[in-house]
Amino acid sequence: NLSEAYHRNITIQWSHRQLLPPSKPLFDIMCFDFIDNNYDASVSIVITYYNELPILLMRALTTIKHRTLQKYLKEVVLINDNSSINITEEITQYAKDQGIPLVYLHNERQLGIANSRRKGIFAASGDVVVLLDSHMEVNDGWLEPLLHTLKAKPRALAIPLIHMSDERSYAAHSNHLASPYYIRMQKAFGVFDILQTQGSATGRRWESYPSSSLLGGGIAGHKSVLEEFYPEGVVGNGWGVENNRLAFRAWMCGEGLWM
Repeated sequence: NLSEAYHRNITIQWSHRQLLPPSKPLFDIMCFDFIDNNYDASVSIVITYYNELPILLMRALTTIKHRTLQKYLKEVVLINDNSSINITEEITQYAKDQGIPLVYLHNERQLGIANSRRKGIFAASGDVVVLLDSHMEVNDGWLEPLLHTLKAKPRALAIPLIHMSDERSYAAHSNHLASPYYIRMQKAFGVFDILQTQGSATGRRWESYPSSSLLGGGIAGHKSVLEEFYPEGVVGNGWGVENNRLAFRAWMCGEGLWM
């Protein structure tokens, strides 16, 4: 669509080192109390892509490199879902030059995002696996709140706050609260409405709160838990099918989803 084309065009003109500024105010308010650097866990970040622009992958890798505590980062597992555009050498060389521990996998046939992610989960060697979209840029302190939740609830899945950039000003704003699908799913499962609790948290320590469904851009869990819960044999490359199954399994067999 036009909005996506606009973003891609602007991104191409930017240097991969010219990162969007971190959205500090929201981070300070909602996640400051979750900073816990004493969790002894290694992290694998799994990213799958198909015909992605090299600059977008470079920006994703750059933010991971500079906005993740290196004591946690074991590897980035990057999965090429049989793209028709060959950027393997460009991306692997960039990761090597930047000192990013990269595990590069190539699908001999297109598996789709769900099956590719599952492949990445099993290929990962970290204690914790984080699934990220190929166009995402991480924020300062993005990982610690997820690890804080997983340390307290080992069989839970943790979901980050996802921000979108305004297509005109590039100012960061929260996106997940505005999703009608997300709120409908919460009401259907009888989980409290996030919009009603947002204001009541002002002035007190924020806690992770449960949700019934999840967006697909960022999911964190212990490797063993994701291996157990993540759906296999997902047919097609449609968005969101595997997320509903994953959410259901997390609530029925684990400790739920926590944001």
